[in-house]
Amino acid sequence: MKKHITDAHEGLMKLRERRELARRVRYRASRLDPYRADLVKWRLAGASIAELAYWLSSTPCKQVAPSTVSRYLARMPEIMAIDQEAANVKAHS
Repeated sequence: MKKHITDAHEGLMKLRERRELARRVRYRASRLDPYRADLVKWRLAGASIAELAYWLSSTPCKQVAPSTVSRYLARMPEIMAIDQEAANVKAHS
């Protein structure tokens, strides 16, 4: 009887290990990664998403939709902090 319980516990531990590995967030490199510093710098300086997408068309990155730039910048912690501060200012105005 004890052997079955031990086998069940071992099986459960292995299952949990595999599920933990499957849940880990995987990072896939973006075409915009080489331009991250410039994109963040210009966005913080006041450039619009459309202007950034237009600038990217002159780089080896070539054609990028404005929505791609917007989603990419939304993941950046530097931009998230600024956007949150702006939202707080609007809420308190």
